[in-house]
Amino acid sequence: MIDDLAWFLRPPLSRKDPRPSHALLALAAIGPASAVLLPEALENAAVLVETHQRRESVMEWLTALGPAASPACKLIDAVLAEKPAEVPKSLRNAAKRARKAISGE
Repeated sequence: MIDDLAWFLRPPLSRKDPRPSHALLALAAIGPASAVLLPEALENAAVLVETHQRRESVMEWLTALGPAASPACKLIDAVLAEKPAEVPKSLRNAAKRARKAISGE
């Protein structure tokens, strides 16, 4: 199943395609066992963070991975570095949760 979900995270992806967000949320539901896809997801990060919806789904997945998601800290930091007015509050909160889950707090 994880391999099937990985297919939806690979380019080319259209900006309007909701499947990557749904796949990321499914990976979040799977939890730490889905960490095997993190290296590939990081390679394709540019297309996975094109929209706020996808970015929020990525943050939810990283939260579910906990400390295993530490290689993705740059994605979280990028969201938190943006001006609050440019980022939806839900995305900012998801990034904060992901940061907290990775740090083990």
